[in-house]
Amino acid sequence: MAVPPEAILIVRSGVQGVERVALTGPRHVIGRRAPADIVLDNEYVSGNHAEIVFDGESFTIRDLGSKNGTFVDGKPVGDGPVALRSGGRIDLGRAAVVLTFQTADSTMTRTASEVGIDTHSSEVRAGWLTVHRGSREVLVGGEPLEAPLSRKQFDVLAPLYEARGRVCSWQEIAAQGWPEYGGAPVSHDQIAQLTYQIRLKIDPQQQRPDSIKSVQGIGYRLDL
Repeated sequence: MAVPPEAILIVRSGVQGVERVALTGPRHVIGRRAPADIVLDNEYVSGNHAEIVFDGESFTIRDLGSKNGTFVDGKPVGDGPVALRSGGRIDLGRAAVVLTFQTADSTMTRTASEVGIDTHSSEVRAGWLTVHRGSREVLVGGEPLEAPLSRKQFDVLAPLYEARGRVCSWQEIAAQGWPEYGGAPVSHDQIAQLTYQIRLKIDPQQQRPDSIKSVQGIGYRLDL
C-alpha cells in the first residue's frame, strides 16, 4: 500500500485543546469519542461521524451516517468518497466544528487568508462585525447582539461572513443552513426571509441596509 503524503487537519473552531491532527495512516475515523481515530469532542459530532481515507493517490472523505452531516467546501458529503484538496474546508455537525485539510506541499498562510481566519484564534474578524466560531457569538462594534441569532441564522451568516465580498450561492447557503433537508431544494423565499431576519439583528438601526445583498440568479454576498 502506498505511503500517504504528509497531511494534517487544522482545527479552526468547535473543539478546545486540539489545534492540528496529523493524518499518518491510510484510514482515519473522525468521531466524538474513542475508539474513533480522531476524537473531536463536540455535542454535534456523532460517535462515528466521518472517515478520511488515502486511496493510494489522494485523500477522500465520506460521511458515516452522522446525525448532523459532513460538508466539504459548503457541499454535503454522502456515504460515497469525496476528494479533498489542500486548503479545503470541512464542516462537521452543521459547522459546529470547522476544519481545514492541508498537505505539506502547500502554503498554510494562504489558506488562512482565503477564509479570513487567524490560525492562532477561533475568531473571525472584519470591520464592524466579529464572529466567534467556537462560542457562536456575534459582535457588532465589539458588543454582543441585543437579540442573539438563532442557530439557523448563525449557520447562514457564518459562510457569508467567511466569504465576505464573494457571492455565496443558493446551494452553499442551503447546505449550511438547512442540513436537515439532506440536499433537497430550499426555496429562495426561505433563504430571503432568513437573511432579512439576520440583517435586522446585526443592524437593528438599519445603518447598513445593503450589508447582505441579493445577487440575482446566484445567491447572496456580505459586504463589510
